[in-house]
Amino acid sequence: MKIAVALNSHLISEHAALYALRYAHSLGMDLELLHVENEHDDLNEVLKRVARLEVEAGKLGIQLSFRKGKGKPGPTLVQMIQSHYYHTVFCSTRAHPPELFTNSVSQYLVRMRLPSQLVVVRINRFNTVYNCDRIGIFGGKGLPDVHQMALGIGLASSFQAEILLGNALHLSRRALQGLNFQETREILRSSDHGYRSLTTLCQLAGIASSIAHIPRGEDALAFFLSRKISLLVLSSRKLPRPTRHLMADPVENLFHLSPVNCMILYPKV
Repeated sequence: MKIAVALNSHLISEHAALYALRYAHSLGMDLELLHVENEHDDLNEVLKRVARLEVEAGKLGIQLSFRKGKGKPGPTLVQMIQSHYYHTVFCSTRAHPPELFTNSVSQYLVRMRLPSQLVVVRINRFNTVYNCDRIGIFGGKGLPDVHQMALGIGLASSFQAEILLGNALHLSRRALQGLNFQETREILRSSDHGYRSLTTLCQLAGIASSIAHIPRGEDALAFFLSRKISLLVLSSRKLPRPTRHLMADPVENLFHLSPVNCMILYPKV
């Protein structure tokens, strides 16, 4: 089984592939680069990126392969993915609000039924692709799911980074300030109940982890940024296009607004 990544002539796709290499390294898997030849991509530039990625793969002891298709990028990529069983498929996206790039390849893949989980990557800070020392994981209103944790732990293991778990509290900062020490302690302990099993998973993987409490009504993104994370790992669901348009997902909003590198995982459906 392999990890796959959609590669084109843009630098952000190469950086997404570097994250995919790290994840493959943590799982002991090889990586396959998927490229669709089309009039908008310079094949020579793509091959240069392949050559650079081969060097990085060699450093990690990963075997790299390269598959080419021809046609419209979105539909052709789906065919390439469906013809092989990949553990995870990585794809980069540009930093635009979601309503402005519904015709992008990444959004096309999000809408499609794939046999593999999909990780869409937004690159905002190039330097942290190579030096990642703290990874934030946020499940929105609930706990991070198992696939999201596996992705975060895998990346943290390869980067030797620590993990910061964001716990969204049901109480505001003002409400917490009105409690005495013992009451606050009990509320936080109760709120952390599910997260303690996640920190145990991190401990078993040899990853340092901690829980960050985010009071109700406060900006989760600003909270993570104040903790100086290098990468934010999120998870969402694949929804039909009309539903996605009508239902704003706060987790996806974080993804599109994050000024740090960010990835969002869509489980296979």
